[in-house]
Amino acid sequence: MPAPIVCYLSGPRLLVKRPGEEPLELESRFAEEVRQRAVQIRKKHEWKQQGRGAQFSGALLWGMDGDDQGPGPLAWFTALSPGRAPGEVLYALSSGRVSGVFAADARAEEPAETEQRLFHTADFQVFDLARTDDHEWVACTTTGAHGVQHLGAMREDGSDFEQLTEGDSMDRAPAWVPGVHAQLVYESAGVGRDAAGQMVGFGPTSVQRLDVPSSEVSTVLEDAKHDHLAPRLDASGRLLCIRRPWHDPSKGALASPKSVGRALMDFVLFPFRLIFALFAYLNFFTASYTGKPLTTAGGPEKQGRDARQLAIWGNLLAAGAVAPGKADEPRDVPSSWQLLRWTLDDEGQPKGDPEVLAKSVADYHLASDGSVVFTTGRTVVCLSPDGSRETLVEGEHIRRVVVLGD
Repeated sequence: MPAPIVCYLSGPRLLVKRPGEEPLELESRFAEEVRQRAVQIRKKHEWKQQGRGAQFSGALLWGMDGDDQGPGPLAWFTALSPGRAPGEVLYALSSGRVSGVFAADARAEEPAETEQRLFHTADFQVFDLARTDDHEWVACTTTGAHGVQHLGAMREDGSDFEQLTEGDSMDRAPAWVPGVHAQLVYESAGVGRDAAGQMVGFGPTSVQRLDVPSSEVSTVLEDAKHDHLAPRLDASGRLLCIRRPWHDPSKGALASPKSVGRALMDFVLFPFRLIFALFAYLNFFTASYTGKPLTTAGGPEKQGRDARQLAIWGNLLAAGAVAPGKADEPRDVPSSWQLLRWTLDDEGQPKGDPEVLAKSVADYHLASDGSVVFTTGRTVVCLSPDGSRETLVEGEHIRRVVVLGD
């Protein structure tokens, strides 16, 4: 197939890759407005950073100095989807308090100039947009009370929002079932809590199917040893998803010490580990929101990942460390993250062993011609129906990718 228009999230940025052109950043006007408001607030309180007022600012505590250039991106991209018209991309932005859905024409010379705000709300945060040509409803993930996530649906203008799932679970990554009226597949994981009701971990992530009109939910795929992420059904009715090993949160190092000596050592070191953990938390929090760590020693800053970018990507890589890949296989996720495809039986259940389409997959999208476009975190690759592969773009920390229609 001819090279498609690809949109992808690389760290905190949204980029458009058109055939034969270099990637172009889509700089949202909404995100820039949020940043400018933050700069204005900062200037309003500049006196606190000058003279005697500086002693009240805490700047030294947070590792900041007079050369600090102000806030970084204060609105971040939380979702990406093909739009309603050819070449249109939908995306969600969140500033923490307000979340909005926007559309832009990726084919335009300056896509940012075509940005339209479809709606915004302070009632919920929008993640994982999913739309279809079969109807005007857009499915999404929203964050609810106590940190759980549920599915919702709304019209493309944001009206008539309706919550679709409930319970103490993490329901995410909805996708409409092609050719079937108002059915979704999505990933779901149960939440584990301690006696105080605090969230301590998640169970294995399964694939569920929801019939929206009847609210009937059925399990499509589950495995006690694996998570199954970002499920999709292709035009032939085959199931695709990313499978990765599930790690039991109850089986940490402190849960089953190998020996009495190890347990004693843990007891002796506990106060020091507690202090270090507290410092690490404060350092992470500070770096995430100011872009500067608490520690300033160690020579000049090194060129590398932005602190806010690391915070986003750290959530994705929590499942395990990434071993170095081959020189021709740049990747940011472990090889155990595999993109699989199953054939389903008449009952909608997987039959036989799955086909391994790719390894080290962070995200993927199904193109209209049957191709699968996926990212390893460092590259975006097109896997054609005949099995051939083409690298479409190379980058860093690519966490979402979509293919736009003609």
